[in-house]
Amino acid sequence: MTFFESDISDCPVELSLRVINRKWVIQIIRDMFFGKKRFSEFKDGKPDLSNKALSRCLKFMEDEGLISKNFDEEKNFSYYLLTDKGRSLNRLIYDLVNLLWIMMMIQPILVKKQRFMQRKFLEKNWDWIEIE
Repeated sequence: MTFFESDISDCPVELSLRVINRKWVIQIIRDMFFGKKRFSEFKDGKPDLSNKALSRCLKFMEDEGLISKNFDEEKNFSYYLLTDKGRSLNRLIYDLVNLLWIMMMIQPILVKKQRFMQRKFLEKNWDWIEIE
């Protein structure tokens, strides 16, 4: 039984976010888009990721149909590939990165506006309080 089959929620957005929001899933998918395929490669740059946690996460992703485990008999090692379902997350990840860039550009504007409004309010009501 997969995660989707066992959940009682009807909201497809909530179900989707529960799958990709599981610890390490989005980082592993991102790494796979950048060409990482092997167990040891997924651990690079993630000191908090234990072998046991990585194994569980990869198994979960395999059960959900996001990745497939393959074996190269010639080189004698196993590797993981994104399935069509896993590759379909490419657009979502791209859109999330774009959203982050938009929010990073808007944030300084909002902070400046908030400080301006605070100054105007304080000037009007408490002219003795200073704001940096």
